[in-house]
Amino acid sequence: LVEPFATRSQLNAVLSGLQTELNTKADIESGTCALKLEAEDGTVLGTASGTYKKIAGLVYLQAEFHTDTAPSSDIVRITGFPFTVPVSGGATNASDLHYITTTLEPPKTLQVPTEGYVACEVMRPQALFIYGTYIV
Repeated sequence: LVEPFATRSQLNAVLSGLQTELNTKADIESGTCALKLEAEDGTVLGTASGTYKKIAGLVYLQAEFHTDTAPSSDIVRITGFPFTVPVSGGATNASDLHYITTTLEPPKTLQVPTEGYVACEVMRPQALFIYGTYIV
């Protein structure tokens, strides 16, 4: 007697389950995110498409924003991070998130004055690259 072969969907279900189990055991996760560039009143002025990788409690992130025209209002904060960004400073609540608006300027550091609140200099960039790490 020959046993029937598994279907493609059955194999995919098994592989998906194994990947989930591996991610749980290794505490590794990766994915995409859409960071929201917001005005003071919470209006979303644009989104920065990005990728992240979380290994244990450390999140590596990079995201990019490009537009033909400057945003209609000043960007003052960034939301939509895949995990809550803790308050900057301290041994266990550290963030090292930066951004660049042009290649002529040096990188600037994003500020995290309160839990989950990521602030930037008031700006209206046509291009923005966000990168760095933070501990969750």
